[in-house]
Amino acid sequence: MFKRIKCMNDVETNTGENQFYFIRGIGVVDIVSGVVKIRVQSVFYKQDIDRNVLSYDQLITQGFTVKFTGDKCKLFPTFSVPLNNNISAKSGLTKEEEMGVIEKQKMMKKELEFMVFKTNYLNSYIEKLEISSNELD
Repeated sequence: MFKRIKCMNDVETNTGENQFYFIRGIGVVDIVSGVVKIRVQSVFYKQDIDRNVLSYDQLITQGFTVKFTGDKCKLFPTFSVPLNNNISAKSGLTKEEEMGVIEKQKMMKKELEFMVFKTNYLNSYIEKLEISSNELD
């Protein structure tokens, strides 16, 4: 679950599977590793993916040590980020959670902008494919 998120329209194509991943946002998530809550920055939000995915390379770049045991892994941060856990009497949420809710609402209002971006990207990609297939060898 994203704690904070900002709208971002981008495409990830370095998947090695010849697939496009349309990125809707970038944000911050808290992950429980053992009994410790770890904050992970710069996590991509992809609206139509059906699971949570973390990039091993991104974690290493951010300074995490990742230790695998069977099909599980444990994260060890290089630096820890203090969390603001003061709960508002009005909303029952922390200040950070309140900001996260507002950010998510703003992002969802930009759905049409994202769909235009996605359509334009795919149309441009298909046009390039058609041009290159019509070229003589």
